[in-house]
Amino acid sequence: MKKSRKHSDRYFMVKSLMKNKLLLIFAGITLIIAIAGILAPVIAPCDPYLEEPVNRLMAPCKEHLFGTDIYGRDVFSRVLYGVRLSLLVGVMTALISTAVGIILGLLAGYFRIMDAVIMRICEALSTIPVYLMAITLITLWGVSTKNVIISMAIVYAPLVITVTRGVAMSIREQTYIEAIRAAGASWSRIVFGHMLPNVISPVIVQMTYIFASAMLVEAALSFLGAGIPLPEPSLGNILNEARNVIFSSWWLVVFPGLCLIFIMLGINVLGDAIRDVLDPLSN
Repeated sequence: MKKSRKHSDRYFMVKSLMKNKLLLIFAGITLIIAIAGILAPVIAPCDPYLEEPVNRLMAPCKEHLFGTDIYGRDVFSRVLYGVRLSLLVGVMTALISTAVGIILGLLAGYFRIMDAVIMRICEALSTIPVYLMAITLITLWGVSTKNVIISMAIVYAPLVITVTRGVAMSIREQTYIEAIRAAGASWSRIVFGHMLPNVISPVIVQMTYIFASAMLVEAALSFLGAGIPLPEPSLGNILNEARNVIFSSWWLVVFPGLCLIFIMLGINVLGDAIRDVLDPLSN
């Protein structure tokens, strides 16, 4: 009975998502860009690091679909690899911050002593602007892709901790939890067996926000020279190198900018759609 109910709930969720035309449009565009980025080593026509000064700042043409940059590198190839790198940063940041946030949030929601310590740390971190915190951590640890991911995971973990803790605290006061505890169930069974399944839905929505936000922050940090180190082809680096020729070489800004915009729009629309399905009263 429970199994059939789960299947019916999944069917309802999928059906509701498929009715959202805006979601289908942006999700389709985002999926195409994401697949192109993932398959960059296969479909990229040129080496993204290959410099050809002779072809410097060429406008889009048959040989170079997105033109070339200030070093004569193929922009189309660099954008594909940039999308790939941005997706990696977004996915890893979302996964790490969510995993850490769920564990600490569940512990804070169940143990009152740990709640006081964990939430004070989260409140302290939340008072620092995202960009300032990320730049500070990256400066301390050094500029690298790994450090960018770890820094942003630390920045966004408090968001997941707060959401998870709120759900866990409401579940902790439920009658059936008291009954399970009275029956001799261990804290680990209560936390991971009964509380964890209930925090998945709101955390999934939070993950989509972190995914999109991490990509934007990475692009901004790379544009400022504090993110992915050059000459790695990230979208932020491509925009950074184009800032001095923005008016004469529009393609260096338009193509990577559009990719970033469409990916973020697609992820945000998906997150809103999932939130509406999981919680129809949220509106």
